Amino acid sequence: MKSIKKLVTAALIGAMVVGATGCGFLEKTETNKAKEVVAKVGDEKITKGDVDEEIKYMIEQAKTQYGEDYASNEEAMKGINEQRKTTLSALVDLKLLLQYVKDNNIEINEDEMEAEVDNAYKQARDQYGSGDDATFEKLLQDNGYTLEKYKDDIKNAYISSKAREAMSKGAEVTDADIDASFKKDEFLTQNANAKFVQYLLCKVESSATPEDRAAKKKIADAALAEIKGGLSFTDAAKKYSDDPSTKDNGGYLGAVTSESGLVEGFKNVAIGLNPGQMSEVVDEPTFGFFIIKSISTDEAIAFEKEKQKTTLLQTKQSEKAEEILQQLRDEKSTKYEDKLVG
Repeated sequence: MKSIKKLVTAALIGAMVVGATGCGFLEKTETNKAKEVVAKVGDEKITKGDVDEEIKYMIEQAKTQYGEDYASNEEAMKGINEQRKTTLSALVDLKLLLQYVKDNNIEINEDEMEAEVDNAYKQARDQYGSGDDATFEKLLQDNGYTLEKYKDDIKNAYISSKAREAMSKGAEVTDADIDASFKKDEFLTQNANAKFVQYLLCKVESSATPEDRAAKKKIADAALAEIKGGLSFTDAAKKYSDDPSTKDNGGYLGAVTSESGLVEGFKNVAIGLNPGQMSEVVDEPTFGFFIIKSISTDEAIAFEKEKQKTTLLQTKQSEKAEEILQQLRDEKSTKYEDKLVG
């Protein structure tokens, strides 16, 4: 509250000065505020202007809601100052991660990074800009972004992920960790009346033509033929399935009962199979073509343990990276949050 009162007082004093001498003093003051150093990260500095550039959209919203004198509004400035602190912490972490990449000679694949930028841009453009470059760029501008800044942020996110990936190396999950985490008896009790299934999906888009649908049917038929010819269902799912949520874990879905919230065409086939049985190609109008396999409880437990291992490993990797990052925060960064206010 005191900081808000100081801010209001400063605004009133500034208004009186402007009334007497014109706007030059205020402009100089705002420029100087923007240049104030609010954090040091190694040999680099972060200014208040750097922070406000990141939350420009929020400041513009405050101007729209409260007027040009939004800085005198306690509610507006409370939200802005809280966001400034959050943004400053994020900028400090970003610089630490970028410095870590440089200091540890972590190789960045430029082609892979550019592909990441291109894919992210296209997805966002198609989702928010109706697939039109000009419309999406205008949307960015309306939110205080330039296209260049948007793409730079994606690059920084990519590089940061590589830094965290390097930090997390050496994290391991033991069998004891899995056994302590996965409660077999509880799992069996909860799913006593369930069928356990794997599946692969050859997805048909809602806009597909009859020819498109026929092409997907051919792919599903080819997958079924390969499985019958000896290819494991797990490998077939990894090779053919269009469902990203299960493709990489061999198409394992888990437990299915009559109460499961699945499309009827899929669910009815799944619960009608006995362990070890596999369906023919299932033509499901909403999603496309499925092949479903019922598996034994022991097979399901093996899949569940693998899922648990993946989850535990991700947690340990995240914890290890965070531990190193916290050490870097303590050793290499200093924040001056009091200079963010106002």
